[in-house]
Amino acid sequence: MGRLLRVVAEQRHQEFVTSGGTGRGSKGWLRTARDDLRTCGLDSFWTHTALSADSSPGDWRKVVYKAVDGVSDRDRTHRMQELPSTADYVKLKEWGVNSEDYSFSSGEVGRCGQIPGRSSQPQGN
Repeated sequence: MGRLLRVVAEQRHQEFVTSGGTGRGSKGWLRTARDDLRTCGLDSFWTHTALSADSSPGDWRKVVYKAVDGVSDRDRTHRMQELPSTADYVKLKEWGVNSEDYSFSSGEVGRCGQIPGRSSQPQGN
């Protein structure tokens, strides 16, 4: 709790909540953070800030990535259903999660975007 940024963020959050979203805490990034948490189904982290504060950075990152990927998948599916030109592409592209063996970097592991037939094993050169 000794980090200045955390202290300021907690104070601004409290001001935002106490004022009903109209006080000093409502100016800046907190409103966007609240809206994004709600959009991704992470409302409880806005309401109970200790949930994220008590999480390790790695655990928090996993929770956020999973939630954001879920929203992105839903939005992408909706957009693609409305675009007739994407019908063939959807049939070709597998939107499953990349395995470690398939991924070219650690940042790809667990992300959506496999190629059909390659979900569990990489193709050799």
